[in-house]
Amino acid sequence: MNIKYDDNIKILGFRMATNTKNSAKISWAMLTTRIRAQAQVNYHRALNLESRIRYVNEVILATARHTAQIPPLQTVEAR
Repeated sequence: MNIKYDDNIKILGFRMATNTKNSAKISWAMLTTRIRAQAQVNYHRALNLESRIRYVNEVILATARHTAQIPPLQTVEAR
């Protein structure tokens, strides 16, 4: 039937791999890359210290907290 097999897929924005450890590693690597890029884009904005702290707490850390609250899916091994 020529069905393509892929052991790394994206479901609702999270990467799923063949096991939980790899899934978490891939998802967090993508998240930290996205957060770093977002911080670099906003680095040159003319914000005072209070506004920068608020931005980090409300935008950047909120993204990490959201991802951390989602438990990893249990993978089922193919038989």
